[in-house]
Parts: sequence; C-alpha cells; structure tokens
Amino acid sequence: MAYGLKVIDTKEGITFDCKRENMAGKKEFVEPVGYAPNGKVVERKQLDLTTGKPVQYTFKYVDEDGNTYEKSEITWKIGDEVVSPIEMTSVFEIKSYRPIIEYSDRFVIEKYYELAPDCGPSSKGKKKIPDSERERIRVSNLMGMRKLWDKLIKEGSVAGGNFNASSGNFKPGMAFLRAIKVNGNKWGLELGIFKEEKIFEHLQEGTPHAVPQAVHQGATKKLEANFFSFLKRNTMNIREIESNFIGFRMEA
Repeated sequence: MAYGLKVIDTKEGITFDCKRENMAGKKEFVEPVGYAPNGKVVERKQLDLTTGKPVQYTFKYVDEDGNTYEKSEITWKIGDEVVSPIEMTSVFEIKSYRPIIEYSDRFVIEKYYELAPDCGPSSKGKKKIPDSERERIRVSNLMGMRKLWDKLIKEGSVAGGNFNASSGNFKPGMAFLRAIKVNGNKWGLELGIFKEEKIFEHLQEGTPHAVPQAVHQGATKKLEANFFSFLKRNTMNIREIESNFIGFRMEA
C-alpha cells in the first residue's frame, strides 16, 4: 500500500509530493488465502461464541481493580518522561545532509520505501482531474525529485529527517533519503528507516606493514665458529667442501 508524503527543504528550495511504498520483503511475502473443506474461501472474523454472530469490540483501558478508562484519559510515560502518541509522518522535512558512507557503514536500516511522483488527489469523492492536469502535476513533482537526486549524487550524501511510518509510536523516528542509480540511466529515491547505529569494537587506524623477522646475532656467530672448526679438523680440498656445504662456492 502506498502513502502520500511531501518532501521539503526550504533552504535548498526543494519541494515535491510523492507516494511511498514499502519495498522491503515485497517479493518474498505473499498473503495466503484460506479455503474450507468445501473449497470456499474463508476470512477471519471475531464472533460471539454464545450466539455465533459477528460482534464489534471496543477497546478499553483497565486497571488492576477492574476500572475502565477511555484512551483520552490515559497518561503515557517512558520511565519518568511523559510522552504522547506520534502521528504518521505526512511531511518529511530535511534536517541535515550526511555523507553517504554513514548510511551503509554506521546505520542499520530497518525498512526502505521507494518514492514515486504523485499525480494529484484521487478522483474518489472529488471532481475528476483531467489527465493532462494529472500529468502536469506528476512531472512537476518528478522535477522536484530530480533536483534532490542531483544534489545527493553531486555531494555523495543522504538527506535525513524525522519520520514515523505509522501512528501510535511514542518516540520520533528517523529516516534518510538516498539517491538510487541502476543500469546507468535509471534513477530514483529511496527512503530508509533508521533502526539503530552500528557498534564496532575493533576499528583500526592506518595501514599495517609486515614486521621483519628478528635475526639472532648469537646464532650466526656460532654457525661461523662451527664452520671454521670443521676446516681445521678436516683436510678436504675445496671441491670436497663445496659438495658438503650447500651454497658454498669458491671462484677458481
């Protein structure tokens, strides 16, 4: 399902209306259909077990004494902090631009949405908009998307701002707009939902260089002493020595 979203950056003069559609796992998940033994399709409903008829439930908030309250009467807290439910974001205001390397190296992205240019309000319940006008609106929004895309590509950055994909959250979320380029000539904008910052505990600095193997001076001197001692004890000629010590050569 696609939701309407307005993207604005007042400093850069960027504004456009678009539709966001959740693309994460879109190919992998298919909604199953249930069938009864007789082959007919079934759907899940809440029923009153005493009558077998569909019923409509109203959610209430109940304390340990059994008292019930309306949602408007409840005060929400996280620790000692009083919080309020946050509505779904309909206007994404760009707050900052960050290097694109932070998007992949420092942040974990939970979901991503593809943006598509809006072509105006639907005709449902409203006066039908002529196709020519809808195309004009679509192209105008597409030009706004391209202006942001060009900026992100040129600067190698992503655009960040507060974002909540749905209502009912109590802490403001965060998201990033990233420029997408595929097959050389296809482009688009991706809205990635921030989940958490990556933690690295073994980061290094600089380029490592091989450490030379240590040469023990005492062992070298002992090898030389043994060689000359051998010469004194033996009367072999040069050719015999040459054949007994690999790597030993004498010029004629």
